[in-house]
Order: sequence, then C-alpha cells, then structure tokens
Amino acid sequence: MFSKRETLTQNIAYMGIMAAINVVFVLLTYFVPFLIFLLVFILPLTSVIVTLYCQKKYIPIYLIATIALCMIATINNFTDTLFYVIPALISGVCFGLMVEKKVPSIWIIFVTSLITTGLSYAFVPLIQLIYQQNIIDIFTKILKIDDAKYLAYYIPCFFYLISLIQSVLCYMFIKAQLPKMGKTINDNNNNIFTYFAGILLLFLHILFIFVYPQLSYLFTMWLIYFSCFIFVDLLLKIKVYIYIVLGICLIAQIVLFAVFYPSVANPYGFHLISISPVLVICLGIVDNYLFENNTKIK
Repeated sequence: MFSKRETLTQNIAYMGIMAAINVVFVLLTYFVPFLIFLLVFILPLTSVIVTLYCQKKYIPIYLIATIALCMIATINNFTDTLFYVIPALISGVCFGLMVEKKVPSIWIIFVTSLITTGLSYAFVPLIQLIYQQNIIDIFTKILKIDDAKYLAYYIPCFFYLISLIQSVLCYMFIKAQLPKMGKTINDNNNNIFTYFAGILLLFLHILFIFVYPQLSYLFTMWLIYFSCFIFVDLLLKIKVYIYIVLGICLIAQIVLFAVFYPSVANPYGFHLISISPVLVICLGIVDNYLFENNTKIK
C-alpha cells in the first residue's frame, strides 16, 4: 500500500483509490453530518500520501479529478467541497512536497495549517455569495456560541486550531510510515529561524493588539506554537539550570496572570498567557546562542 508508484498505470490506479476515498467520505457526510469533523482530518492525509508515493507530474490530475468528483457528489450544494475539500487537498500536497524537500517539521506543520486556514476563510464569502449561507454563523450556532461576546476574537483561533490538528495528525501518520521507504522527516527544529519566528511573532502580537485586535489572539496562538517546540528542545537537553529556570517561568506565569488579569480590559486579559512562551523563547536564545558560544570560545 505504502510504496513508490513508478508506472503510469500504478500512479493512476493509486490516485484513483485515494480520490474515491475522499468522495466516499464526502458522500457519507450527507447521511451522517457529524462525520464532517472526521472528514477534515482524512482529506489532507490522502493528499500527503499521493504526493509522497506518486510521481509529481500526475498530482495536478489527482487534484482536478478529486475536486471534480467531489463537486459532482455534492452537486446540490458545493459548500463542503469549497470549504473542506479544496483547502485540505492543497495543504496535503504542500505537506508532502515539504517533507520531500526536508523542510523542518515545525515549518511543515505551521505552513500547511496556515494554508488550510487561509483557503477556508477565502471561500467563506464565495459560499455566502452563491448560497446566502455564512459558514461561520453556521458553526457558531452548532456550537451554541453565536451570542458569545467577543466572538470575532476567537473564531480565527478556532479555525486555525482545526487546521493545526489536521497537520499534526498528518505529521504523526507520515512520520510512522516514511521509514518503510527509507525516508525520514526532518525534526531538526532547533535553528535560528525558529527563534527569529518567535521574536517576530511577539512583535506582531503586540502590534495587532493596537492595529487589528480581532486577530491578536491568532498571533498569541502562533507564539505559543513555536515556544512549545523550543520548550521540548530545552527539556531534552537535561540541564539542571534549565529545569530550574523553566520552573521559575511557570511560577511567574501563574503569579503575573493572577495579579494583572483583573485589571486588564476585556477581551485582552487572556493575552497574559503569552508571558511564559516569551520567557521560554528568551531562555532558548540564551542557552543556544549565548552560553553555547561562550563555551566554544573557552
């Protein structure tokens, strides 16, 4: 099942199977609507598999055929194809291409989740134009949060969280399967670009609080995302002083959040959760680029 396809027949047959799986899941959502939540996780995975195991020149055929079949299957309402299928397929292909180019996993997950979120949002006005349906309003009513205050601050985070889970599940599955082909995912995430991204996101996070606050929590999520990778890398170094400093960071987060949250105007109080990610990034910079350089000089 998971082996490289070489001939035209093998490629077409394999892509046909994956396209059929996508169409079947799309059709099943008509009878069991709850499966739509499973669909968003299955679709990217099939595209990743096709990208890794089929020849690249046939991928456009796979994308066009799958989208066309899904549109035929949902001919009464293209909403599912536009909002779920197309973003998932494209992000899955990008995921597979980045795996083959040995892009570090932190960026594979981040970029593909951004692609999914961006494309999903891009199709919202098109769906509303065609069907007079606001897909965001539908989601909020299903979750019974349509009357929630400051909803505009949390919806982008919700969409990105779903996309992030998609990418993480793809990563976990593909990482387990690649050794069968003699390949591995590049998990070398401890590099200068990770820290640069963390610092940049911190500045953007602060900037957007004043410029466009509805997106400020999204930058908070991205800041936390990069800090989590740095946090794991620090833990794996097994250094006593790192554990002590991380413990102090945790205590500082709890104390500062408790002290300042009541005095911060809604809905900005939750931004205080970014204190510990910032401290973790600073600790990572100190350990990797200050202490390490001093050791080399000595």
